[in-house]
Amino acid sequence: MSFDTLNDAGDEGDIQPAVWAQQTLWWSERYRSRGLLWPADADWFANDPLGPMPHTHPNASEIFFLATGSLQLTVGSDVLTLEPGDFVLVPPDTYHEPLNVGGTDLCVLVVVAPNWRDERWKPSGFVDSDYAGKAQLAGTAAPGPLPSDELIESQVVELAPGQSLEVESRPDADRLVYVLEGVAHFTLEHLSGEVRSHQFVNVMAGARHQVANHSERPMRYLSCWTAYGTGH
Repeated sequence: MSFDTLNDAGDEGDIQPAVWAQQTLWWSERYRSRGLLWPADADWFANDPLGPMPHTHPNASEIFFLATGSLQLTVGSDVLTLEPGDFVLVPPDTYHEPLNVGGTDLCVLVVVAPNWRDERWKPSGFVDSDYAGKAQLAGTAAPGPLPSDELIESQVVELAPGQSLEVESRPDADRLVYVLEGVAHFTLEHLSGEVRSHQFVNVMAGARHQVANHSERPMRYLSCWTAYGTGH
């Protein structure tokens, strides 16, 4: 292995929560991401610096992907219940608050874009407009586009055995690649290695990379491109 992933999943894609929480925090101006762990006996995520409070993200969108557990997510004036495999896009400046309602360890991937200094979250002083935004919920079991906006462009990609995609890069967008099922052979510039189920790789803008399926089974992955967006 030549780049930063953890041996987090078994052959069947089972998640080890304690190891999940150690996956690297990605922190750039275009986005921040982390695999958050909410232990069954805790009141909040074990590895989130914000603490247990509702908030908004000024001028930034956020996605939630639920890997394990059951998550109740209040977005604006709506309350959603997420199960494993569910994906949610929360629009900018929208009130939201997560809650572990499953009675088990909860593992969720979050991506916030952009990640501007001094504008990362607003935990108080909410006004009526903060409750006006609507979440977009989708599943990730099938390939295709996911809820997106000008800040985060997401989709599920499926590769057949032996299939690979052309080398990709975007000079104006970072990217997160999260393997949903199977094993990806990932090449990042001159580095390469395997990325297994529930592992993910962060790619800086302009970096050349390729995803391939060298196995005998189909492979699915979540792709999230993050740009600055209009007006930034």
